[in-house]
Amino acid sequence: MEPLLRRLEAEAPADVLLLAPPRHPLEAALRRRLPQARLTRADTTALPARRFAVALAVETLESMAAADARALLAALRDLEAAHVVLLVDLARSPLDEPALRALGFGLHARDGTQAVFGFELFGYKDRPEWLSPRHWAHPELWDKFRW
Repeated sequence: MEPLLRRLEAEAPADVLLLAPPRHPLEAALRRRLPQARLTRADTTALPARRFAVALAVETLESMAAADARALLAALRDLEAAHVVLLVDLARSPLDEPALRALGFGLHARDGTQAVFGFELFGYKDRPEWLSPRHWAHPELWDKFRW
């Protein structure tokens, strides 16, 4: 948990969405280490209708069904935050590592069955070389080739 807190301190997010069991030690650590960030706690059934810089889901998937866990992670990834960090016990989680990777989450750290996965909106997928403008907009070639 310490590397995660150091990384969050370096990023200094303006607001953080936390999904964790009541009185989880991470909440006190976040309030102490990130005093400038607005920390919002949420329940897995009622997510806020706004976007956050970072969403942290800690020990939330372990008590959910697989379909509900997929829906929660998709909502966090697509609607709630540009950066999602997931701390999960893979032995108790309904989603295994391939299922989390299929949702776009990359493995950052692992200690036995405990794992840290992350999703970064602007870095989860590399931009292919063929998608650059130099391969597409060539008006000087429009009369030379038929596409």
